[in-house]
Amino acid sequence: MAEYIVGIDLGGTSAKLALFDRQLDKVGRWQVATNAKNGGQAIIPDLIASIQSELQEHKLASSDLIGIGMGTPGSIDRQAGSVQGAFNLGWAKAQDIRGAFQEVFPGVKVALENDANVAALGEHAKGAGKDYRHLLLVTLGTGIGGGLIVNDQLLVGAGNAGEIGHIQANPEGFLCTCGNRGCIETIASATGFRQTALARAKQEESPESSFKSFVQAHPDRIDAELIFEKARAKDAFAQAVVEECLTYLGRCLSQIANSVHPQCILLGGGVAQAGNYLIQGLKPAFEAGLYPGIKGSVEIKIASLGNDAGMIGAASLIQNDLKE
Repeated sequence: MAEYIVGIDLGGTSAKLALFDRQLDKVGRWQVATNAKNGGQAIIPDLIASIQSELQEHKLASSDLIGIGMGTPGSIDRQAGSVQGAFNLGWAKAQDIRGAFQEVFPGVKVALENDANVAALGEHAKGAGKDYRHLLLVTLGTGIGGGLIVNDQLLVGAGNAGEIGHIQANPEGFLCTCGNRGCIETIASATGFRQTALARAKQEESPESSFKSFVQAHPDRIDAELIFEKARAKDAFAQAVVEECLTYLGRCLSQIANSVHPQCILLGGGVAQAGNYLIQGLKPAFEAGLYPGIKGSVEIKIASLGNDAGMIGAASLIQNDLKE
């Protein structure tokens, strides 16, 4: 009887994979470089070869595999098992992911989902969100993604629900990769913190400080981690940058909370490494924007699984399918 599930978190630089049992307890973990050259043609063959190697290492056969779940960038066709528009992977056109896996692993279940959604599923299954039926995960990385769970089920709407990074926070703001201006990911992602710092450094009305001078002199050395470090050290300019970015983020999160009323909002991704400082910074705007009827009923926490969330969530796609 097949007993194992592979969970894959596919990114533009690398793919993180893990082998799980039916209870989503990890048996093995490994990583594969993502080769996006030549239209990403080598990505799935590389993943397949690595899975075969891992199965051999554990003295398992393909028949021991229940399924493969994968979180990926791009637009997902869940029914067809395909992905397209994942430009950082070289996948502009539709890729038949399910067919490619099942050609090598016949009879194995294959499930695909958006990368932020699988992170939400992972936190809900094994992480900081496991005690909540209604949950929002916000990933604060290079961009901003979101995964929404309602009544213990992932909410995808007509297909692409959860793209919270493209809530327009400031119509006069920075140009976003989507073509609009002022999307929240242009302000409160790692990229957004950097853009805000560089823009504010050119403004005379911004607080003067040694860090402001450093930003002006070394714009290529500025990132969100450094901005938070200086803000914690009470640098006035860094504090002003953090306050601006987190005020916008708090307002956006309150709008989402007013719409779907999650019990908990989890913050993940690189920016969330700022921990409680991040939460305390966005809370004033968040609380101010909440509808009175839900005030005090929405918790904000830092996600707990880190890089494991996507792999666990991807594997849970298969586990959940077994339950149905």
